[in-house]
Amino acid sequence: MMKGYITQGTNDIDRAAAFYDAVLAEIGARRYMESEGFVAWVVSPKLLSKPPMAKPRQWAMAA
Repeated sequence: MMKGYITQGTNDIDRAAAFYDAVLAEIGARRYMESEGFVAWVVSPKLLSKPPMAKPRQWAMAA
């Protein structure tokens, strides 16, 4: 399973955003969305869209 996103909390969003700007730039990520209490980075906006598939796939999981 591949992670689509990770959420990290902070008490100092400006300082945390500056830190992650530098760290994530190493893998080619840049800020994609932000608001007063939220910042999101992305490597490629194309990764946010659903990839085309030959036929629909369905996944089910039971516990």
